[in-house]
Amino acid sequence: MKFFLSCLLSTLLFTTPTFSYHDFTCYTSIMIDHVCYASDEDLEQLDIVKGSQRIITLEEKDHILSTFRKHPEHLVGGSGTNVVKALRQLDVSCSMIGTIGNDAFADEIEELLQKQEVANHFTRLDLDNGQVICLITPDGERTFAVYDSSAYHTETIEFDNEIEETYFSYLSGYHLREEEVVEAFIKAAKPKSQHIVLDLASENVICDRQEWILSLLKNDVNIVFSNALEAERLLGTDAKTACMYLAELCEYAIVTNGKNGCYLAHKGEITHVPANHVDVVDTTGAGDVFSAGVLYGIKNGLSMKECGEIGTRLASEVIQIVGNEIPQEKWDVLIPRLLTRE
Repeated sequence: MKFFLSCLLSTLLFTTPTFSYHDFTCYTSIMIDHVCYASDEDLEQLDIVKGSQRIITLEEKDHILSTFRKHPEHLVGGSGTNVVKALRQLDVSCSMIGTIGNDAFADEIEELLQKQEVANHFTRLDLDNGQVICLITPDGERTFAVYDSSAYHTETIEFDNEIEETYFSYLSGYHLREEEVVEAFIKAAKPKSQHIVLDLASENVICDRQEWILSLLKNDVNIVFSNALEAERLLGTDAKTACMYLAELCEYAIVTNGKNGCYLAHKGEITHVPANHVDVVDTTGAGDVFSAGVLYGIKNGLSMKECGEIGTRLASEVIQIVGNEIPQEKWDVLIPRLLTRE
């Protein structure tokens, strides 16, 4: 297995971004993740469907953070950010486009991107940064209460000027509520990308946009990621059947199904990869690091089975800890094993 080494930026500034070719370009909202512990009854009282997300107000955010038992640390997150953090560990060069707040978290975000050597072009807004409260139930399932603030104020982004030649252009499904922005991103990215990647990411957003999403998949998207619940919301069918159908629309289709593993379809063939059975602590970030592993495999010309195995290996690591990222000491062990596919 061959790593693709990159020419990386030594200094990154939000105000003076520099672009060159990157393997992975991501339109995303960088969020701050807080972890709180909740029961199923708590989720009912908060009116959030377990495993999904709901947009909350500033007052609701403050109430949850002050009322629920909270993990002492927060992390820089957001779906696209989590994918980028994992890809950087695998030496995949990355750039990010989006918006960022101008509060106390902004310096922390900038420091992370500099440390990860991620090229970026974020528009700073005079707003609080977006925050996500990851509500973890005793079974390890995560449910999101999202205070989006700066996250979706994207009308100032000019994608034509900000996207350069890239292998993957990635879009999280959390942005599907911004139809005009999504279409502008895809229009700018298609001539400069080998693959347009969409992670459906949120069944809440899918529910009233099925026809438009299916049109995107058929006409614009090359690689689609979905979990079983999202696939059911979109197509009304089970994970395997959904994967086969999605592969008729896109070049690659990947559908995860929790403890039942995942399905990957490409060129008329479908592959099942079983899950690694481990003790589940927190599923936050599992789908994101899984996507990173699969995309790494595709970039390196691996089979669908090998891509699924790498994604599954990474996901099984992150669900054993609290938070959205695999600790560095785990990566130090994982990377040599991924090289030899142990």
